[in-house]
Parts: sequence; structure tokens; C-alpha cells
Amino acid sequence: MLARILLLLALLSLPGALRAEGTPAEKPGFASRLTIYLAKGAPDACGPGCDCWIAIEGQIDQDAASRIRRFLAGVKDLQRPIYLHSPGGNVEQSYVIARLLRSRKAIARVGRTIATACAAGTQIDAACLKIKNATGEVEAELSTYHAMCNSACGYLFLGATSREVAPDAALAVHNSRLILRFRGDPPRKWSPKRGGAGSPAPTATAPRSLRRWESAASSMR
Repeated sequence: MLARILLLLALLSLPGALRAEGTPAEKPGFASRLTIYLAKGAPDACGPGCDCWIAIEGQIDQDAASRIRRFLAGVKDLQRPIYLHSPGGNVEQSYVIARLLRSRKAIARVGRTIATACAAGTQIDAACLKIKNATGEVEAELSTYHAMCNSACGYLFLGATSREVAPDAALAVHNSRLILRFRGDPPRKWSPKRGGAGSPAPTATAPRSLRRWESAASSMR
């Protein structure tokens, strides 16, 4: 472990050794930005007497929370369930969104929303995302088969006060992982105790352990 730390510090001291990280790599089958929209399906599509829901899908990006906040502010029906389908993403943003869901006592479920106006296999194409991001309700179908709420998405799920996962859907978490992100010019000098001007600091983008889930849930009560 000590050898790895020393190697990391040596790399950080080399100009140009590590460059600024671009946008996160896209996950197959998911849009690179979190999308939220109103969906309407057949009678009882989302349960007895329920045919309207909120869809939240895609990767949790660095600006996701502000978009979710603005959207939810315009939805007065607090009983409309929220269906999540996301591989995870930005942890800090997921905390903020989780608290937004807790504040409205949201109902969260894991499920894929399939817009009927989009052909099969085109749910994340630009044309389909344009339909989903337009105002109004999107005609859609619901499927829990292979639906997922993974990694940081789990915090959104925990934020709700009512939570459901169908037998054929998945809620997945993982152990600690640390990702170093560097922005701006390569650092000239850096130390764990004091960084120089423009020096980056390591940022965790995934929960360090499953205990973080418990503490996050407790903080939102």
C-alpha cells in the first residue's frame, strides 16, 4: 500500500503525467446524463389505479441534482411513483437527489420506462431523448425485466420513503473504489498535507463501504 501511495505521488509530481479527465465513459444502454420525465401508460400500468409515473434513467451526471430539483418542483402529485433505471454515477449528486426524494416522501421502484414513440433499441438515441425531455407526458410502457438501480443510484432508492424492487429487477452495490480526477493544468507540486495552486485532491466517486449506505439512510430520516 505504501509503495502505491509513493508511486502515485511521484506521478503527480511529473508535469503532463496525468491529464484532466474528460466526461465519464458511457455505459452501454444508458444515456450519459440523467433524464427525468413524466410517463403515462395503460390503465394499472404502475399498479392498481395507477397509469402515470415519473421516470428517472441514465447515468447520474455532475449537474443532475439541479435538473431533478426543478422538475420535481413542478410535479404536485406526491403519490406519483418514481421508476429508477440507472447504472449509477456521481455520488455527491446522488446524495442531493436522495434528500430531494426524502423531502417529498417519494415512492421509488426499479423499472425501465419504454417510450412507445421510439423504436426498439433507440431509447437513448438523440431523437428519443428529445421526446422524453419535452414538456408533457410521454406515452410509455413499464418493464421491470433487467431493470437496474446500481451503485450511486442506490442512494436515490434509499432517499424514498416507500421502496419496491420486483423479483426480475436488480438493486446492486459494490465495495470501495477510489477514482482520482484531475482538472486544469497538471499539478507541479502536491502533497497529502498541502497542495499547491491548482493542485487537485482525490475524490471518491463510489461508496467506500456498505456502511455508507446505512449512514446515508440515517441522515435522511
